[in-house]
Amino acid sequence: MYNLSPTKAIINLNNLRHNLAVIRTHLGLIDIMAVVKADAYGHGAIRIAQCLQKESVQMFAVATVAEAIKLRENGILGRILVLGAPFPEFLMAYAQYDLDLTLHDLSFLEVLQNEKHPIRIHVKIDTGMTRLGIWPEQWEEAKRIIATIPELELVGNWTHFAVSDRIGDRFTEEQVDLFSVIANKKTHLQNTAGILNQSGFLSNQIPTWARIGIGLWGFDPCEPMQEPKLLPVMKLVSKIAQVKYISRGTSVSYGRTWTAPYDTWVATVAVGYADGYIRHLSNKGWVEASGRRYRVIGKICMDMLMIEIGPTQTVAYGDEVVLWGSETLSATEVASWGQTIPYTLVTGVSHRVPREYLDE
Repeated sequence: MYNLSPTKAIINLNNLRHNLAVIRTHLGLIDIMAVVKADAYGHGAIRIAQCLQKESVQMFAVATVAEAIKLRENGILGRILVLGAPFPEFLMAYAQYDLDLTLHDLSFLEVLQNEKHPIRIHVKIDTGMTRLGIWPEQWEEAKRIIATIPELELVGNWTHFAVSDRIGDRFTEEQVDLFSVIANKKTHLQNTAGILNQSGFLSNQIPTWARIGIGLWGFDPCEPMQEPKLLPVMKLVSKIAQVKYISRGTSVSYGRTWTAPYDTWVATVAVGYADGYIRHLSNKGWVEASGRRYRVIGKICMDMLMIEIGPTQTVAYGDEVVLWGSETLSATEVASWGQTIPYTLVTGVSHRVPREYLDE
């Protein structure tokens, strides 16, 4: 199908392979579990997983059964762990599509008592995230009950860090201390931040997997940044739809939140919050065009936004505009203007924005 959208997300699979190689230098003997939930953080789960599978990634993680089925039906052969809570009506799909299940609550073992199909179990331990998971003191009981159900295979246990992006935060060490006492033969606890800043490693064993998500897309979540070699995988671009000259005192967009302090050129860009350029960037964001940065002015509309060009017309109808993902305008910087994180930007790029894959 022809790409008839002025806005597109350019996905660089070469940068994805580069980031995978960089992350592997931090893993040592730990295998990677590629987290491709939320459509691979907006990058397109099928193409991303297919690329990673060719790079010998054999373990994937998603949030929902539906996401896992989509991967299976598009040729992903490796193990797939569903990180989200299981529900009784979905159990047949775990067996049919050979999916690994997260046990998040002891009560769900009652549902599994009469299971007639083999299911692999990863027990989620809540060591401080206070989200999904059983308490550490419930681990022995979980193991005992699982052992009495013939169709269940206990793969291992895992936990999730709350502040591993904060270097030196004692809370991560406390989580590790809680988990290390009950760590099973096969475990996974590190995320991208935990790997890059070397926090959260068990003293008594090497985890089987590290769950890597945001690092694959080129983001280092650590404060301060630990891995400068990561490259952005998504570049979001659009086009100039119109350029016009306005007089001092002319207001722009809904609510008249920006008024020209002098005579100036302004341009309308064919992208808005329905595409994923969040409204919080109104009067705060910057974009790139023709090698320069331009300020977003007025409220961002559903399908368009406006930028101030200045006293000289330096852009024209049809020119490309970079929203984020260039070497000089990162999604992390853009997210900071909107008081959010880059995860929300890339996962928020809507399905009406086509993904264009670069694969040299």
